[in-house]
This record gives sequence, C-alpha cells and structure tokens, in this order.
Amino acid sequence: MSKTSFESSDYKVYDFRKLWKYFPIKRYQKETVKRIIFGTFSFAFQNWASYHNWKKAQLFVPKNGHLLNAWYWKQLFSNNYTIDISKPLNIHKEKTKTDRLAIVIHAFYLDIFDEIIDYLKKSDFDNISLYITTNIKLINTIEEKLKVTGYSYIIMVVENHGRDILPFLKILPKVISDGHEVILKLHTKGSNHLNKKIPWRYDLFNKLIGDNSINKSLLTFNQNPNIGMIGPSGHIIPMHFYYGSNAHSVEILSNKMGVQNDQLMGLNFAAGSMFYVKTECLLPILKLNLEDEMFEVEANSTDGTLAHAVERIFAVGLIAQKKELADTDYDNAIPILKVCKNHSFTQ
Repeated sequence: MSKTSFESSDYKVYDFRKLWKYFPIKRYQKETVKRIIFGTFSFAFQNWASYHNWKKAQLFVPKNGHLLNAWYWKQLFSNNYTIDISKPLNIHKEKTKTDRLAIVIHAFYLDIFDEIIDYLKKSDFDNISLYITTNIKLINTIEEKLKVTGYSYIIMVVENHGRDILPFLKILPKVISDGHEVILKLHTKGSNHLNKKIPWRYDLFNKLIGDNSINKSLLTFNQNPNIGMIGPSGHIIPMHFYYGSNAHSVEILSNKMGVQNDQLMGLNFAAGSMFYVKTECLLPILKLNLEDEMFEVEANSTDGTLAHAVERIFAVGLIAQKKELADTDYDNAIPILKVCKNHSFTQ
C-alpha cells in the first residue's frame, strides 16, 4: 500500500480537536454537521483531507442511514442502536467445552501486564495457553513472571513497531498451527490520545476477563456457530462515525480480502483492538501478507496508520467468513448487538 489515507496526500489537514472543546457535541452530531456542510457545499472543500476522508467513508453508511431517511432522524438523538444476531441453533445448558483458549498479549508495559495476569488468576478458567509478544528488554522479566503462573506460554520478541497489531499478526501463525480455534486478543498499550485511558482499560479488562467473562464468551461461541467475534460491550462502534482517516485504507484492504464495497455498509468494529475471535475469521487478514515495512514507524500517531486500518478490518474478516459480531452482553434469549454511536472513551 502506497498511501494509507488522504491525510498523507497533498490535501490540507486541519485539526478540529480545539474546536470541539468549545463545542462539546456528541460524535454522531459531529457527523451530522459534516453531512450537512460537506454534502451541501462540497465545492468549497475539495482541497480538504477531512472532506475526502468523509466522502470515502460514506460507503460504510447503512442503507437506511441517509439524511432524508426517517430512521436516521429517529436515531439521531440516541447513543446506541441494536442489530439482530442469528438465534442459536442449539441451546446447551451444560458448561462450556474445556477446549484450551489461546490468549495473545502484546506486553509493552509491565504494570499493565501484571494486571492482566491478576485478572486471569481470579477467573475460574485456567485451561489457557499464553502467547506473549514483547521487546528484548522485557523478555527476561516477562518470563520470570510467567514461570510462577503455571500457564503454558510462548514468548516472541518483537520490535516496537506496528502498535499491538503487527506483533499479533507475527505470532498468529504459531497460534493457529498449535490448533487453537478461539483467541482472546489483549494488549498493554494505552491510547495516548485518550484522557480516560485508565478507566478505558479497566472497562475493557472487566468485560473481557473479569468475573465469569471467559466461560460466558466461550459458551456463546459453542452455542452459536454463526458468531465469529465477541467484543467488549459498549465498545462496538460504527465505522461510518469512527472512520478517522482510515476509510480509504479499509476499502483497499477489504477489496483485497474479496469483500466488496456494498458488503461494507453498516460495518461495525471493536474499538480498542481487544476481543475474542475464531481463528478462521483471521485467515483472510493473514492472506493479505502484510509486511513489516508496510507499517509506519512508531511516532505516537493517533490515527491514519496501517495498524489503525487493520484494527477495523478484523470486522471485515467476519464478513469474508460469513460470521457475525457479538458483544460480551450477548443473551441467547434476546440475540442482539448493541452499537455505541457516542463512544465516550474516544471523545
């Protein structure tokens, strides 16, 4: 890939974050403002990167989400909407299968790695294999911590490159070759642009590995073969509201995966890049053969990198494999996915 976003082109780039501080409106209201202004006065913004990013992102807008549609205005002042998920084919009341779960952790901060291990120790599920990616400076300390856990583990040394995404893609072939069908992807990296990154992290960990979360998620997979990914509830967000400068890259990568533009309408993804996923849904992404040099050098980028695009196309892997996205609040009796239109942790 040559250019990952319109912001890497010759278009003018403006940072509107200061503006939104003075006008603290919600995310979907911002998108409404863009739709009205960009849609009505498009001729005035032809040299703006934000306009071209917005224009490209329209391919993710649901068919019933256009400005003149009654559904759109009905949903305008709601923080969430729901999507129906296929009902389970068979409901089993017994406990989940004891298949070993692969937990892939990108360990960049030791204190947060300790938090994850503490969560796992407190859980009632211990049939896991840990796959750790970390840098050369931390490997000895990480291994000492792992030895006392009693968990099976494999450590891979990686560079600080490609955020948590590239390390995950590097260790993924080993996880698959070991025969795992379900992966829990976690990482210790915070989002540098989030003022709420500590409560954000706790919220993600509590929903993914707190209390009975592991057993519940595996049971959901076992009972509904149509579900391919389970993300943390409250962190499933619509692509057409949270495209940033990634829409162009998502389209390119999706097409390479054999997913056409009309299939991307209404795309939702798990923000934060932590989730449960069936390994079969990751195969289309592995087949992209993304190389190290395609990922930008770490520069505290908050958006627009290949890593940000791949974070979104994990959901495209579901489309390619004809699977559905669920969240940790999934209920067999009412099988719906709740989509958050105003993700407070990214405001």
